[in-house]
Amino acid sequence: MNFIKTLDDGTVLLTAPVLIPYARDCDYENGETPLTESQVLAFKESYDKYGFVDHEHGLTKDGRKIGEPSQSTILDHDTTFTIYDGTEQTYPSGTWLLTTHITDDEAISEAMKGYYTGYSPSILPRESADKYLAALKAGKEDDCACKNQISSMGNSLIKDVPDPVVLSVS
Repeated sequence: MNFIKTLDDGTVLLTAPVLIPYARDCDYENGETPLTESQVLAFKESYDKYGFVDHEHGLTKDGRKIGEPSQSTILDHDTTFTIYDGTEQTYPSGTWLLTTHITDDEAISEAMKGYYTGYSPSILPRESADKYLAALKAGKEDDCACKNQISSMGNSLIKDVPDPVVLSVS
């Protein structure tokens, strides 16, 4: 599911799911366990602190942000949406939906072509995410020693990340 709304300035608002409770994700075959509604809610709440939207999980690699979160919500009941191609999709209670104001020209083009069908969260240990955020606020993200640890987490399963939070979504 994704909803795209073009704004007068040529930027877009994109709404799509980030996490769906009890759904098998791309790492299910590697041993990842589906998330519960309470886990999805905890990840949404952690993301509210960081709020980065990047391109292909590149925030800590190239710093490219493609926009800003506009609305982050958890569905309180099963909800059916008519999506951009006219089909219907039902998402269960507890699904985390995110609306992003996309301002990056390349990302706007990709969104308009239907490239984005959902978000992918970058889930890291809270300590690493907090260190990165502090370094970013201090203008020293390039010197942040936590970048190597964050990069090495890229292939970790969510269930194996200690004290996990969502730093960014792609």
